[in-house]
Amino acid sequence: MDEKIKELSKKHNIPAALLKKAIEMEKEKVVLKNRQLVPKIIQLIEKYSEASD
Repeated sequence: MDEKIKELSKKHNIPAALLKKAIEMEKEKVVLKNRQLVPKIIQLIEKYSEASD
């Protein structure tokens, strides 16, 4: 699975850690509905974009 995440990360220019975290959130059912997932993913993107600056 890590190889696929790395492949997607390169293909879409998204940090692998961000993809892994989104997958973890889905697996753990931290969010129950898509409308709750989007704000959480936006927060993750902001966090990773700030870290890369």
